Amino acid sequence: MNGNLLLPIAAGLLAASLWGGWMPVTRIGVTQSLNPGDIVFLRFMTATIIATPWLWWYGCRPGPNLPLWRIGILTIGSGIGYVLFAAFGFLLAPASFGAVIPSTMMAFSFLIAALLLNQKFTRKSLGSVAIILTGVCIFIFESTKIEANYVFGIFFFILSGFVFACYNVALKVWKLNPFHAVSIVSLYSFLSFAPFYLLFFEINIFSAPIREVTFQILYQGIIVSFISLVLFSFASIRLGSARASLLAVWMPVSGVLLSVAFLGESLTSTLIIALGLMIIGILTGIAPLQKKEAGRDSM
Repeated sequence: MNGNLLLPIAAGLLAASLWGGWMPVTRIGVTQSLNPGDIVFLRFMTATIIATPWLWWYGCRPGPNLPLWRIGILTIGSGIGYVLFAAFGFLLAPASFGAVIPSTMMAFSFLIAALLLNQKFTRKSLGSVAIILTGVCIFIFESTKIEANYVFGIFFFILSGFVFACYNVALKVWKLNPFHAVSIVSLYSFLSFAPFYLLFFEINIFSAPIREVTFQILYQGIIVSFISLVLFSFASIRLGSARASLLAVWMPVSGVLLSVAFLGESLTSTLIIALGLMIIGILTGIAPLQKKEAGRDSM
């Protein structure tokens, strides 16, 4: 292996591992002293503070290139919608079930691009979607045998994957700087959610143990929102976006492994098969992108 590739590969795998760790970390938060609203508030309050330099540099007001409706899609897609749906999912189902999120995100990204952008399905992309959805369906049916209410958690995970797919497609179509997009999402998520949180959620951040609140601030607001993005952006620049996205397959794997290791969760053999199908589906969908990008690089 080229030595120059070791650092970006390591950065991409570390980013995927940190994103995977978000699954058990969020599950810990919502099953101890905090609720989903607390998690969302802490994440975007912290992220907004960190994003201040980018907001100052790029601007944060709606304009011709970034009208309010686009900001709304971005904010729901990777901000309050994505995090809140996922947090409720982790409240209702084991953290390892969060592997459904990146899998459905990939499948919905293909579907949205085909329906709204008139992009044609290839056989491999159709096969990828079919394999992912098969894995998700097995996950749903098997989970009901363990605990009937788990299906509601999986439903929220699917919603989370759907709204992030909307963000993913929008980011590519509108060609936004990723740091600007994340900063905008952080600010408007905080501004739109804070009043709702203060009025309708039980506020636990002042009564919860300080170590729990601090841990969630560090992981949700700093590690997941910015450090992981910087690491993955570095990998994407050095390796190419398609090759870097291959490393993101490690996210659901690391999420499941960390959930088993730190939360004592277990998976049945059927759920492991379902997880394997979802990972195969992601790999199948990414492979054509790699070939396409490799073709451009050789020109």
